Amino acid sequence: MRKAVCALTSLILAFCLAACRPTPQSAAVADKQELEKKISEPAVLRNDAIEKIPKNYRAELENQNGVEIDIDADIELPDSDVFPVVEAAPYVFTQEEAQRYADILMRGKPIYQFNNVRTKSDVQADIIRIKKEMEDAEKKDIPDETRRLYIEDLKERLDQLNEENEGAPDTKPEDVPATVEFEEDSFGNQSIAIQADLGKSVPANLQIWMSDDNINTMISFSDTGGTRYEENIEAGDSLPGTTLTRRDSLARAEAFLRDLGIEDMMLAKTEVYADLSGADSDSTAITDNRKKCYKFCFCREVCGIPVTLTDYYYGLTYGSETYDNIWAQEQLEVWVDEGGIYAFLWGGRGDSGKVVNENVSLLDFDSILKEFEKQIFYKRTWDDKYIEDSKITVKQIKLGMMRVRLRENKYVYMPVWDFIGDWTYKDGGTEYGEYDSSFLTLNAIDGGAIDRELGY
Repeated sequence: MRKAVCALTSLILAFCLAACRPTPQSAAVADKQELEKKISEPAVLRNDAIEKIPKNYRAELENQNGVEIDIDADIELPDSDVFPVVEAAPYVFTQEEAQRYADILMRGKPIYQFNNVRTKSDVQADIIRIKKEMEDAEKKDIPDETRRLYIEDLKERLDQLNEENEGAPDTKPEDVPATVEFEEDSFGNQSIAIQADLGKSVPANLQIWMSDDNINTMISFSDTGGTRYEENIEAGDSLPGTTLTRRDSLARAEAFLRDLGIEDMMLAKTEVYADLSGADSDSTAITDNRKKCYKFCFCREVCGIPVTLTDYYYGLTYGSETYDNIWAQEQLEVWVDEGGIYAFLWGGRGDSGKVVNENVSLLDFDSILKEFEKQIFYKRTWDDKYIEDSKITVKQIKLGMMRVRLRENKYVYMPVWDFIGDWTYKDGGTEYGEYDSSFLTLNAIDGGAIDRELGY
């Protein structure tokens, strides 16, 4: 099944929503006094437990409600035998820094207030395209259920476009000159939203945002030219139909980060996206001539150890909603197409500070596995009569760093274990899945479970 995503929009929304959750009446963080005590103990000379960790691990578990856990995982360790705990602090953009980003990203061009109003002709062009995709979907040789879901998705988007068309103006509003200054909204959040003409049919736009408590920050830049890279496809060292190569595109992305003065970040993941128009609903081929781009995801290095970058998924768990003052985990993404830097997003920035413990003692791996067996069904059980063949397959067990909240206003980077893989199930006879997600994160010091969304 096709998985279309509006990646930049989704990420911007996620960081903004993280700051909008109501603060609970009582602290949501569990008592971390014992953990803080272990963290503050004298540094160990060596972690003997690391030497005893195997290269892979296999096991099969089954819960009473039928959820299966199949572990066939490679174990990934950082290239280090020293595991520090390091303080982390939120980053606050200054007016001067915002101006510097604007000067670099907008190339000194005149800037204007951000304006995303589309004219009727713009919207109608999308309506024509969506209608053609619906016609083409009827002719494609794909499973009926896949076709139905695909067309339902297109119909929903068509309804949205028709609604947008009703209120769209005939002509584009005139550009209003702007300055690089933060403006405060009714919630106390501060933001800058500007655009500039960089020579493409659609202006480039830059947004810088800080939450009212300065915990969450986000900077987003896009120079799309109207292209919509929304179809996640198979990655490769080169992309047929384009002049793009992974090597050259990565070199551009890394040079771009250096120009912005961004350091202590390393490549964590590479993805490829294609222009959505004309895409087959179930295709992962990259042999056609659609426009394509690379997306490079970077993670922070803390004392030479990467912060684990992974998707996390909570759809298998029932429970009440949790409201808290969440500091979203850091994400840095650079998109590169044939025109150069297509987009850039950096959210949840957190700079490392004082080293609390130069080499903290880690729990032995056998104890980590026992904690996994206890916690995975507690955290991942969904007894739903409509779901069949529910199975989690753990493919990777990874030791890395994570920014963790110990208590109010105290955060540290510390070592954690992530159990990463896929969840597959059937609903109404159709197979669904969530892939390459962390289904459980365990504190490597004492084995306690960590909620990746909440950060503790």
